[in-house]
Amino acid sequence: MVKKIKSKKTAKWKIIEEITAHAHKSPSVIVQKNVRLPALRRTTKKKRYREIDVLLSSRVAGHTVHFAIECKDYSRPIISPDIDSFIGKLQDVGIASQTSIFISTSGFNESAIERAAEVGMKTLVFSEADQKSLQMRIRSAIQTVVFMVCFYRGFTFQTQEPAEGEEILKYLTFYDRAGNIKTTLMDIVWSNWLQDKPPLKCGIYNYDIPIPSDWLYLADGRHSSASNFNIQLEVQAFVMKYLGNVDQHNFQDAKTGEIDRSFVNVKFNPENNSNINLLKTEEELSSALQIPADIKLHIGRVRLPKVVMDNNLMWPISKEAMDFLIKLNKNKPSKSDLQKIAEINWKSLWNP
Repeated sequence: MVKKIKSKKTAKWKIIEEITAHAHKSPSVIVQKNVRLPALRRTTKKKRYREIDVLLSSRVAGHTVHFAIECKDYSRPIISPDIDSFIGKLQDVGIASQTSIFISTSGFNESAIERAAEVGMKTLVFSEADQKSLQMRIRSAIQTVVFMVCFYRGFTFQTQEPAEGEEILKYLTFYDRAGNIKTTLMDIVWSNWLQDKPPLKCGIYNYDIPIPSDWLYLADGRHSSASNFNIQLEVQAFVMKYLGNVDQHNFQDAKTGEIDRSFVNVKFNPENNSNINLLKTEEELSSALQIPADIKLHIGRVRLPKVVMDNNLMWPISKEAMDFLIKLNKNKPSKSDLQKIAEINWKSLWNP
């Protein structure tokens, strides 16, 4: 039975124990702070409990194994009676000293290190504890994500018949000879973009699009001799920057002075990001990523899942945008209407 209790430690102690707990986290280990275990050795009928600062529990071959950690913030180094006191506590609750750890913020004297070694106890020094306020060693950090955006700039094709209707041609729809819709030009552009064409590199690209000869681009069957389709796309980028801090503490082996383990905590503020500025060239992108920081985490280049048409409309448009278009009926949308649709699309960028 493990019984949790409310900690009455000072804020300083809470920081030490919190760091110790985080430093020993593992996917297969349960970490608890300030718990009490029932004492197995009793001189009276009254049940006694012994407090463990940090308790690690794991399953080995179907059995639960406990690892106890003692944390002390004395003004003096730990001495051998302190080690004996912890050994007695471990014996009371039935935890082997060979799996235990004693952490001190003020170090250990030689006799304490020798006594701990006799029973297989690990002794560690919390190396940042000489700072009275226990302020963590803070360094600057930045996380960057590069989003690549594909802009549809237009297309060309050849035909022997007069091509009429600017709006019809701009977002061309292809039909079979029965008048059934096969696809649209924007669907072809979008499909190419999702299949890594053009690449994730800023610049202007021109691609030939193979269109079956029996596809028509007007539902009434006219203009069926169109050929040599070529689309123009432009890839731009914008960088999302999240600023943060890195907190680091080291646990040193008291005997060898070597680092036993480090606890590094990186925190980014999702609200602390820069304005979105579109970058048209690789040189501009490279310059935007030159940000001074102690630790940099670069996610890489992410392909936005939609293509930007003119008026900042996104293809495919979202269901919300489509419903808005239906409400407009057959009236030609105004500039403000198009802006509303554009805003809807940007907000629902990853919606199906």
